[in-house]
Parts: sequence; C-alpha cells; structure tokens
Amino acid sequence: MTRCPLCEREASREEIHRHLVADHPEGVRTWLEEGTGRMRYEVCCPFCDASHVHRVKPRGTDPAFLEEFAREIRLVAYDMLLCHIEAEHDAVAETDPAPPAAMPPLGPGGGRGRPGDGAVPLPPGMPAPVPGPFDRRPDQAGPDPGPVEVTTWNSPRQETP
Repeated sequence: MTRCPLCEREASREEIHRHLVADHPEGVRTWLEEGTGRMRYEVCCPFCDASHVHRVKPRGTDPAFLEEFAREIRLVAYDMLLCHIEAEHDAVAETDPAPPAAMPPLGPGGGRGRPGDGAVPLPPGMPAPVPGPFDRRPDQAGPDPGPVEVTTWNSPRQETP
C-alpha cells in the first residue's frame, strides 16, 4: 500500500496517483511567463520541500492550454512526485518488487554495464551472452578476430544483380 503524501489515504500506487490528480489540484502550480509566453508547472515534495519545475508543451504558446489540459499536467506532475518520493524517501509500496540486492556502482557514463558482465544480473530466461571478437578486454585471451572489413559510408550504393 502507498500512502498519499498530502493526506492520510492509503491505497495502491495507481489509486493514489488518480486520487492526487482528482482530489489535490492545489498541489500542482501552473503559470504562463509574461515575457516569453512559456508555460510551466511546479510540484513540491511535502517531505523535503524539493520542487520539480518543468516546461509544458515547449512549442506552444496558447494560454488556454493550461486550463484545457490541467488534468493531464497534474497526471505528469504527480507521477514525478511519486517517483521522487519512492526514490528519495524510500517509500516503496509493499506490492512493488524488492530492488535487487546488490548492483554494481554506476560507471563514469552513468550506466552499470551490460547484463551478465560482472555483477549486472541477467533478466530471467536470458541466456548468457557470447562475446564477440571486439567485446573482449585487452587482458582476456582469445582467438585472433582475423581481418577487419572496412566499409565507407560516403560511397555510392552499388546495385547487386
């Protein structure tokens, strides 16, 4: 069960999401910037006062858009709030699966690596990958991959008979 961050109601995450949109419209603030005409929304976390501000429909400037699509904007904003609460405040619903026990640390690019490589687990039912000739690290032994075929991508395409 998930608890509504703005009141005492408890239900599934999906029901809480719908409840927030329907019963707490005041939790999402929308506005139109005067000088640029950009539309934005803001939702604030009631636990840590962090806020999420995002631009609405970046290429649109119709001021009636905020009123016409207020419900859809609240859907997105409250989904962002629920994701923030789950990630930052450890509010995982009991029905949600437990996170993996041990994941490798994030790499320099923000990723954790390929599935099956090191401590990254394979998805259920996925066979172990067979490394290609260029997937090996320099410290790994293996057969010589052979000659490399060089292609050019700026050359004209040749018709095959």
